Amino acid sequence: WMTPTIINGSLVGTDWLAPILQVFLIICNACIYYPFLRLSCEKNNYQMAFNKLSSKLDASERFAAKSEQRFIDQQREKSASSV
Repeated sequence: WMTPTIINGSLVGTDWLAPILQVFLIICNACIYYPFLRLSCEKNNYQMAFNKLSSKLDASERFAAKSEQRFIDQQREKSASSV
C-alpha cells in the first residue's frame, strides 16, 4: 500500500494490463470529480469573500473610531461642565 500506484500495479499484476487499468481508473476518477471541483471553486470565490470581509472590517473600524471619538467628546463635555 506504500508503493506508488503504477508501480504497484506492475508488481501485483501478472502482465502489463494492471498498470494500464490503474492509469485508466485514475483518468476516469479525474473526469468524474473535475466538474464538481470546478463548481466548488466557482461557488467559493475566495477573492470576493476576502473583499467582503475587508469592507466589513473597514466599516467596523470606522464605527469603533466614531464611538471612541463620541466618548472622548462626552468626557470633555463632562469635565468642562464640572469646572
